[in-house]
Amino acid sequence: MALPVPSALREALAALAPAAAPGIRTQSPADLHVTLHFLGMADIEAVRAALAAATAPAFTAALTVPGRFFSRGHPRTLFLGVAPDAPLRELHAEIGRQLEGAGFALDTKPFVPHITLARLGEGASADTIATFLKQRLAPEARPFDCREFALYASDTLPEGARYRVLERYPLG
Repeated sequence: MALPVPSALREALAALAPAAAPGIRTQSPADLHVTLHFLGMADIEAVRAALAAATAPAFTAALTVPGRFFSRGHPRTLFLGVAPDAPLRELHAEIGRQLEGAGFALDTKPFVPHITLARLGEGASADTIATFLKQRLAPEARPFDCREFALYASDTLPEGARYRVLERYPLG
């Protein structure tokens, strides 16, 4: 489950990502989204039924600053933060309630809203990462309207994950 990033904003966000290089795999602009919950392998029809019961108002999300996630002490993901404002937190909680009510186990890690721009592996340049983290968005690029959330499927390919929208759920 994720918030789609509007097409008008995708290219601008993708331009913030470092260029693909050894140890750096960028996300395709078409795949940019804000993950709300990740389930992994799950019964799609049961997920669809749970999500159909979720209700939340539409809202505007604000982009924040670049960041990185670590795994085993190494940076593994470069992202652009999304402000964890009340409407976004409430949507996350509402979807979580519906999924738990349908018997799904949720991730226990704290919700850190973000848009993944690149994945890092061995050989990723520390200078490239530092340059990415120093970037700032133009003020007009920061807010975006959230009028729906979507159920995504992830297809694992040699060049990385690609995402498909299975169903859209309106907010409002």
